[in-house]
Amino acid sequence: APRGLDGRPLEMSTATVAAFALDDLVLRNVAVRVADLPVLAKLGHDHVGLLGGDVLSTFADIEVDFMAEVVRLWR
Repeated sequence: APRGLDGRPLEMSTATVAAFALDDLVLRNVAVRVADLPVLAKLGHDHVGLLGGDVLSTFADIEVDFMAEVVRLWR
């Protein structure tokens, strides 16, 4: 289960996404975990998603540009 910054488990549910596309990677009927991350709300981010290692591991390089608020992924 996901945990908050204080280490306590967060309430989580599971949903099925019919199709998820990221660049040329397309995943269909994928089970995803959904959890509210209170720390993001405190930082003023209402609609934020996190990609897990199962998706990120399909890419060779990952760049997070915090200034531009961009994530770049390369095969």
